[in-house]
This record gives sequence, C-alpha cells and structure tokens, in this order.
Amino acid sequence: TKYDETLDCDFTDLYKNYHFLLPLAGLERAREYSEHPADVQASEKMGRLFDHIRKLNEFNTADDLHALNIFLTRLLFCFYAEDTGIFKADQFYDVIDRTTNIDGSDVDGVLYELFEVLDLPESSTERQAKPTHLSAFPYVNGSLFEYQFAIPEFDARTRRILLECARLSWAEINPDIFGSMFQAVIDPEQRGSLGQHYTSVSNIMKVIQPLFLDELRTELDTVIALSHDNRHKNNKA
Repeated sequence: TKYDETLDCDFTDLYKNYHFLLPLAGLERAREYSEHPADVQASEKMGRLFDHIRKLNEFNTADDLHALNIFLTRLLFCFYAEDTGIFKADQFYDVIDRTTNIDGSDVDGVLYELFEVLDLPESSTERQAKPTHLSAFPYVNGSLFEYQFAIPEFDARTRRILLECARLSWAEINPDIFGSMFQAVIDPEQRGSLGQHYTSVSNIMKVIQPLFLDELRTELDTVIALSHDNRHKNNKA
C-alpha cells in the first residue's frame, strides 16, 4: 500500500503470490531503491505491458522488433506529453479510457488513428475530418509519427495495464529509464549481440565524475571566482 502497486495474475495463481497481500495483514514490505522509486515503478509497469503485448502478438523478425520499438517510443512520448504540458492533462488517458472497448479489441485502431493525427499539421484538412477527441491533440513536428506501423493487438488485461502506465506521474520520471525500457522489449538472447545494455545515470556518474567531471568543476569554480574578483575590482574603480 505504501508503493501503490498492483498485482496482475491469473486467479488460479493467486495463492502463489500471497506475499503481495501481506500489507493487508499489517505486514508492509520494506524495500530500498538505489534509483528513484517512480523510475523503478514506471520501468516495471512498462515491462509488464510489453510482456502481455508479446503474449498476444508475434514478433519473429527484425522488422517486427523495430516496429515494436517505434511503438514503445511513441507511447512513452504520449505519457510524458500529457504530464508536461504538451498535451492537455489526462488527454491521452481519456482517449483510451473513454473511446475504447473494455475488452481492448479496438485499442490498436484508436492508437493507429491517434498516431496518424499527431503527424498532421493543424491546418491539415485531413486532421479536420478526424473526430474531435483526436483532432484536439496538437501537431507533433519532427519524424516521430511520420511513418505508420502496425499497432499490436490488445486484450482487456493489456488495455488495463496501458491505462495504469498512463496514470503514472511521468513528469517525475527521469528519461534515462528509456534505456531499460527498450532493453525490456528486446529478446534476452539478442541483447548481447545488439549491444542493448542500459546503465543508469547514477552509475554512469560514479565512473565519469572522478575521471574528469571533478576536475572540470574545480576549473569552473576557479573561473567563476576570478570573474567575481574582476567585477568587484571594476566596481571599485
């Protein structure tokens, strides 16, 4: 209850996960994070989302995995966009929650249309012909939504996890977790060959700080101090 976590498993497997329910008996689990809890929670939920997407869809080729990575990138953008002022608050969440079937059967179609709209300029006649709940989204320049790829199929559980991901406070989440999320959708056997290794910012800093950052900071402090001294002398003059 302290971490606002959810459990997603088959009812017949509930007894195997009894530890998850211990907080209801007053036995809250203690947990220490080396990273920000929001980052870890986001990475875990995104991992669960793509585990379920893989169960429903086949990704057998390099092109399939590329399309899946593009889909992940676009989802992450939408999550961040509605929490950082690019979209209206809960705009993406509401489209999925209010305009798709609970069984998830039409989520892929709605996402396909939404991604298409995000690549249409505001003055586009094509955009104006779209339903208002889609045309209300802003145009996203650049090439993120330029090409259309097949959207994975969803079911009720996968739709629910998608909504849980959208409900996270993405403005509090560091973009450096992108690496771990991308790694999660690559087949484990291919990670080594593709060089998909993620290192968190905190671990990177442990290496580069003593290597050269500390020295650069010392030089910067010296320059700032000299600048202040010179300004002080000039003011006196």
